Formats: sequence, structure tokens, C-alpha cells
Amino acid sequence: MKRLLILLGLFVCICTLTTSALAEMSLYGSARMSTFYTMEDEDKSVTGEDDVDFNEWLQTNARVGANVTTGDVKGRFEYGTKNDVADVRLLYGTWDFEQGTLLVGKDYSLIDSHMISNVSYMDDALFLSIGLPYAGRTPQIRVTMGDLSIAALKPCNTDTVGLKSANGTLDVDTYSPKIEVAYNIAMDSVKAALFGGFNTYKVGFTATGDTEQKDYEIYSGIAGARCMVTIDDAYVNGTLFYAMNGGNYGLALEGAAKTAELSIDGDVEDSSSFGGALIAGSKIDDMLAVEGGVGYVQNDVDSAKDPDATMAVYAQLRYTPVKEVCIVPEIGYVDYMDDAAGETQGSKYYAGAKWQINF
Repeated sequence: MKRLLILLGLFVCICTLTTSALAEMSLYGSARMSTFYTMEDEDKSVTGEDDVDFNEWLQTNARVGANVTTGDVKGRFEYGTKNDVADVRLLYGTWDFEQGTLLVGKDYSLIDSHMISNVSYMDDALFLSIGLPYAGRTPQIRVTMGDLSIAALKPCNTDTVGLKSANGTLDVDTYSPKIEVAYNIAMDSVKAALFGGFNTYKVGFTATGDTEQKDYEIYSGIAGARCMVTIDDAYVNGTLFYAMNGGNYGLALEGAAKTAELSIDGDVEDSSSFGGALIAGSKIDDMLAVEGGVGYVQNDVDSAKDPDATMAVYAQLRYTPVKEVCIVPEIGYVDYMDDAAGETQGSKYYAGAKWQINF
């Protein structure tokens, strides 16, 4: 056993020395905590009465990772703390060839616009379902040539338009990857992008006691734009998007009426979603900065009585005593408006802070 441990130790040392000789690696991490009060009105609270709660937690986007470089080949991995369990947030490699860059692995999708807002509430994710298009970090193969990027991503085919295996046999078929395209524009004080995506799959269903399978083609897609403008120490960021069957595409959309449905006649009814966000901020001095924003999303489908809309606003002060430390007091309001049935869903206020140390 002693010899085995010695050999194992030597093997680890050799691998470490070899890796160091061949590649450059830089480790990084970000510890993030949230402390927030949430105040829900009687329409939003599960108790049917106004409710106030305090919570403190390690954010799910706290992370550790590394960047690795070996000549024209680079790599990155990053682990998070989702559900208090280490999970892979990012894991990809890139190759810079003469005409462009090839990326293989798990990374943010081309439609992702989280970078335009620094909102802290809900693990920095409040606007990811209210105004900012976001479909998660997804396995993909991406090629970037100049300002144009094209990606073939893992398809999304989890929604079965209300058909359930308890009532028959489901057969979901996917014949192509999800496709996304983005065209980036960069100038001295302006960064912008036009983006779009398309996803398709087929749901086959054979009802119990029936021998004939009915097939339903589900198409989904998104088109949008984002822009980030810097003016001295201030900035204004914005995004707009439109999605067809956004829930089927995999978008994180607040509310219902976001997926395709079957009509009484058995036809596929497409849903539509529209959203956007506007964010503005400014640096006060080397330690202080302010930011505020508003986000909105609306989903609708033919069977809905009313569109299901949600709006959110926030304001924050970012205090950075040293480069690696950031404390962010923030207040905000979320109005869930009416649901697809026309019923009031209530609203909530929140106030608190995010505590972040990067290392």
C-alpha cells in the first residue's frame, strides 16, 4: 500500500509538472452571498395575506474555475453551487484557426443578454426571465468568423404540448440541433448585437386504445437585438426580443402562455412572447457606482383570455472598497400583473444586499 501511495504521488507530480510546462493555467473564484427581505402582497403570498420574509444564502452562481491556454488552443471550466451541489457551469475549449475560432463544449448561448444588467436579486437572475433573453448555458459547437457567430446547440424538446404518457404513448423525435446566429457590432463607445435562433422537434402521440399515432411538429424561435452605450463614466444598455413558442425553445420566461398548445380541433397553436429591458448606471468615484433598470415580458396564446405579463424595476448602489470585494445594496419591485385567465397575480417588493468577493 505504501509503494502504491508513493507511485500515485509521483504520478500526480509528473502530471502537474507536465501540464505546467505545456499550458498556462489561471484559477479564479467568486464567493457570493445574498441577504434580502421580500415583501409579498396578499395576491402574491401563498397565505392570502401580506407576508414579509428574510433569507440569507450562498448564491447558486458562486463559482470556481480556470482558464487554460496552450498556443492557439484555449479552454475554460467553471463549477457552481446549484442546490448546494457542485455543478458544471462552463466547460469548453476553443481553437483559433486562421479564419476564425471554433468552440466546443458548454457555454452561454448566442442570444444570452445577461451581461447588460448587474441586478443582484434572485442570484443575479431576476431579469433573466423578465426582459433579458436567456436560454441557459448549453452544450454547443460554435464557429466565429469576424463579427459573425453561428452555433449548433443541444436541441430543446422537453415540452409535449399538454400530451401526457398517462393517457397514451409519447414519442418525441428530434432531427436537427438548435441553431443560433449572432452578428456583433463594436465601436469606441457602442457594443451591439443582432441575434436569432430556431428549434424544431416532433411529438408523436398514440392514445390509449388507439393504434394510430398523431404527429405534431413544434417550431420555435427568437429574434432580437441588444445595445450597450458608454458615455464617459455613465452607460445605457437595452435589449428587445420577440419569440415564438419561447417555452419550447428553452427560454426562461416568467409567466404562463409561453409554449405551444393544442386546440380543440387538434391543431398546434403557437404562443408569442415579447420582452425587453432598459438599464442605466454611472460611476460616482473609484469605490461607488449606481445602477437602475426596468424589465418587461409578455406571453400570449390563443387559448388565453389575456396576455400574461410581468414587469420588474430595481435600483442599486455598488460599493467596491478594493477591486476584489463588492457589496451591493439593492431595492426592487416586481408586478406579476394578470395571468392568462385574467386573474390578478399580485406583486412584491424586496430590499437587501449582495456580498461578493472574487479571488
